[in-house]
Amino acid sequence: MVDLEAYAKTHRSDWDRLETLAGHRELRSDDVDELVELYGRVSTHLSMVQAQDPDGAYANSLSLTVARARARLTSATGSPVAGVKAFFAVKLPYALYQIRWLTIILGAAFIGIAAAYGFWYGNNPQMFDAMMPEEYQIAYVEEDFIDYYSENPAASFTTLVWVNNAWIALQEVAFGITGFFVPYVLFVNAQGLGISAAMMHKYDELDTFFAFILPHGLMELSAIFIAGAAGLRVFWAWV
Repeated sequence: MVDLEAYAKTHRSDWDRLETLAGHRELRSDDVDELVELYGRVSTHLSMVQAQDPDGAYANSLSLTVARARARLTSATGSPVAGVKAFFAVKLPYALYQIRWLTIILGAAFIGIAAAYGFWYGNNPQMFDAMMPEEYQIAYVEEDFIDYYSENPAASFTTLVWVNNAWIALQEVAFGITGFFVPYVLFVNAQGLGISAAMMHKYDELDTFFAFILPHGLMELSAIFIAGAAGLRVFWAWV
């Protein structure tokens, strides 16, 4: 038989300390370690007390203390606002930092492919004639390219671009695990960009091309490169 009075007196400091930690709003890392250790120790004490007197005062009081400690350990810590702040201030920048080199590699490969196609088509303008009639080429250079960026109000165009980029980025992350989807998407877009630049150059509108593409393209393409890097990281983790 266990003398519950003597047993409680011996372990009272642990019980009180667990009660105090379970009631704290914020815990430091060492406090969490202590809480975990005390939770295990006091749970053992509770088993001993319940075996001796399952409905007694000590058993009931200690049960509440252990329950509070369990809830403190398993509940979410911090406020939702703090979680959002931590995401944008710490987690997101760290995630971007982790994939920085892959993002740069994808960006360099994209620019290299676009430049290669631009030089290829630029030095062989007859290739455009095989793609489309000359009047279509002129219409693209003088109307279609510019209209894409200017026909809608700024707010509508921004929304359109954001939705389009978000959709491409979502696909890169979702299908990045395949390993080939991200390179395919980047290659097709780089190819189209290079050919578009070459066509604008053919009709002496290369300055117009850069005037419209740079303000929007840098942000758009950066988002695509980052999402592509994230998708390939998923693929590599799977491998």
